[in-house]
Amino acid sequence: RFVTRKQKDLFDLSNLFTYVTNNPSLGIILTSYVDIYNNSASTTNDLTTDLTNLKNAIYATATTSNPVEITSFAIANPSFEFKSSGSMDSWVVTTGSLQPQYNNTFSSGLTGSVEYYSGTGNIPAFTIQQTINSLPAGKYSLSTNLTGSTGTGTTSPANIKLFAGSYNTSITTTPTPTPAIYSVQDILCDGSALNIGLQYTTGAAWLAADYFKLYYYGPVPIVSTSKSSFAFSGDADYVSDNLTVTGILL
Repeated sequence: RFVTRKQKDLFDLSNLFTYVTNNPSLGIILTSYVDIYNNSASTTNDLTTDLTNLKNAIYATATTSNPVEITSFAIANPSFEFKSSGSMDSWVVTTGSLQPQYNNTFSSGLTGSVEYYSGTGNIPAFTIQQTINSLPAGKYSLSTNLTGSTGTGTTSPANIKLFAGSYNTSITTTPTPTPAIYSVQDILCDGSALNIGLQYTTGAAWLAADYFKLYYYGPVPIVSTSKSSFAFSGDADYVSDNLTVTGILL
């Protein structure tokens, strides 16, 4: 869709300006970012840095009690608006003989969704997923809207998972025709790539998904399980040497 990286950065910055403008509670002043955007002398590196700095400013506003939704600039094609050559554009599809279909309406007033349908029995197993890179370390949550139904010959209970990295929510009751939100909470990311998606094994004759959302809750300590020792120190006011450390794999 974009001829150069510079065009891509300009497009992404424009979207972030809209995002920040629509979320005044973030308290971010856009002036300096817009100046770089509007400067015809700005290089590709200038724009890339501008984009990174603005994202970091948005991330910095997140707290556990006030998470920031980062869907629009973290997940590609989160509500399946974009379709090219019958694919889900940016989502990797692992499926059998059944290919996904696309609807014009589904939930939340959105115009895109992805649907799997079988006239009888279970729809074949499938996974839809994408990898998100360059996320800050910290805590996240992921959600999506699902709808579906059972049919003649379908297996009960259902076996469906919404996942983010090694974290997942298991769905054992087939979603109903009324859209419902399912989520994965307390996702810890160490700053490396995060793979998100939906895995279906059995239990539905029809299943559709729409509008994945990702929230960031700010940085949290990421404790390594490979530590073999810990060091502690105290200043002149240190008055006790009684210390207990508990845990596993220390």
